[in-house]
Amino acid sequence: MKKVIALLLALSMMLALAACGGKTDGPDTVKDTLVVTPERMVDSYDPFTAAQYDTVTMNQVMDTLFMWDGDGNVVGRLAESWTESEDGLVITTKLHEGVKFHDGTDFNADAVVWNYEQLMAGTWGSAFSAYVANIEKVDDYTVNITKVTPVSTALDIMCYFMLIASPTAYEADPAGFATHPVGTGAYIWQDKDSATDTITMTANEDYFLGAPAIKNLKLVTPMDSATALVSLEKGELNYALALTNSDIELAQSTDTVNGMTSAGWSTLTMMLVGEPMSSDQNLRNAIAYAIDREGAATYNNEADYVACNDIFSGNIMGELSGKTTVSSYDPAKAAEYLAQSNYDGSVININTLGVYENVATSIQNDLNAIGIKTQINTVDRATWSEMMTNGTLGISTIDFGGVYNGPVEMMSYFVSTGYYGLMGIFGQSEECDAAYNAIFEATPDTLEAATLNAVQLMSDLNNFTSLYELIFTSACTSDLAGVEAVWASTQTPYFYQVSFQ
Repeated sequence: MKKVIALLLALSMMLALAACGGKTDGPDTVKDTLVVTPERMVDSYDPFTAAQYDTVTMNQVMDTLFMWDGDGNVVGRLAESWTESEDGLVITTKLHEGVKFHDGTDFNADAVVWNYEQLMAGTWGSAFSAYVANIEKVDDYTVNITKVTPVSTALDIMCYFMLIASPTAYEADPAGFATHPVGTGAYIWQDKDSATDTITMTANEDYFLGAPAIKNLKLVTPMDSATALVSLEKGELNYALALTNSDIELAQSTDTVNGMTSAGWSTLTMMLVGEPMSSDQNLRNAIAYAIDREGAATYNNEADYVACNDIFSGNIMGELSGKTTVSSYDPAKAAEYLAQSNYDGSVININTLGVYENVATSIQNDLNAIGIKTQINTVDRATWSEMMTNGTLGISTIDFGGVYNGPVEMMSYFVSTGYYGLMGIFGQSEECDAAYNAIFEATPDTLEAATLNAVQLMSDLNNFTSLYELIFTSACTSDLAGVEAVWASTQTPYFYQVSFQ
């Protein structure tokens, strides 16, 4: 009898412990909170007037019309389907019906047009207007998106900008909206703690793309790479961006953390700004052929890198990647061009940001090998920008390229009428300008050839040289399913797609 009583008591104690949550990490435990650290936290989540975009946070509350899939391709989000006109200028977009904002109001074409008008009047209007010329209502659930040119990457920029806010909530209290945004997104904003800056959200159970598997989302203040890795290993954090290469390697060696890398749309680019380079094509050619791209990446301790074979990154070039030629590492050819140049043996400054000092040293070594004297100066970002603007930057490197850029947008900065072209700090070519302008007169049948011609001519100018493609990093706990590596390079994770295994 005593044995039976003892057994009953043991069972009773086990049931009591289970009911009280005495064991929280067993196989039957249900995790219901995803903890994320974004790269930045901002004061305002107003998509129209915010000085900075915290896309990691804002994309959970507010949807865009389009989004990127796991391969970086554009797919629909609030846009259910779309067709493009024969001239490539107008995208007729059918919207999902029955979608509600978190305040219960309807999402429709009027809401899209209203959001477009607010965006154009706000902080990001000038950037957006370089891609999208107009958005107008066709019917309650159809809009026409008119691109600036047939080759504008309008869909890509709409994956990043133009987060759709509730017109009703915004107009009722614009200041309040900035600290408590309302959209159609997978998560509903609850609070931002004023003491810790921790943001809490709950799942939108009526989300039109399906209720999120994880019911609570918590975004905590940004962490440095080492702290984020430790927090991931302890399970205090579930997802983090921008870990160092060494920390990604550590993450990949554990069973508890998945370290991920993704090729982005940016390249580490060497720019030749001002004299004596801007007026001396042969000198620019000599410098371009003297630089060992793979050597620069290795010297900078890049664990994973892709040496550039295009003027811009492969993602930006898209289907045009590999169809033009660029200056490659060839010291003998570099020496030939240098002999034809006006270089007089004077010192050329290499002005570098501190993060790229190793690359600057690699460039210096390569140029010294062919007889070009240089001096490395480390400058801060504000000084770098000032020197770029006034044409005194000399030789330098910078991460260049954006997730929503295409080759035509990238070239637009450097033609004579472009942002940098008007500064007079780069070498110019009337032939290249004419080829660029010809893109906008091309027919659908001749568009690719016209674009490639302009890209090749701009590449031949050697005003700038893409050294290697930048790799973006992220990490998550190994019990998460559905995380995409590309989220690091697009800066737009979609956490409704994630679940605990």
